[in-house]
Amino acid sequence: SLVPLGSVEELLATYDSQRRELPPPVVVWEWGWTKSAETWNGRAAMLAVLVLLVLEVTTGEGFLHQWGVLPSVH
Repeated sequence: SLVPLGSVEELLATYDSQRRELPPPVVVWEWGWTKSAETWNGRAAMLAVLVLLVLEVTTGEGFLHQWGVLPSVH
């Protein structure tokens, strides 16, 4: 059955006695190849790609054409 046998208080007491303490949160920014840095790097890259895609769709020209790297094909 899906309903546990016994009282809720016993289940909570067992859960509380087996729970481990969580490590304290890191307050200082860690430099280097850390998971946090890579997560923010990925978020920034996704945002940049989205902005470039919106600019290309709204203007009809690609990023390199807008900056004058490639000649316009009008």
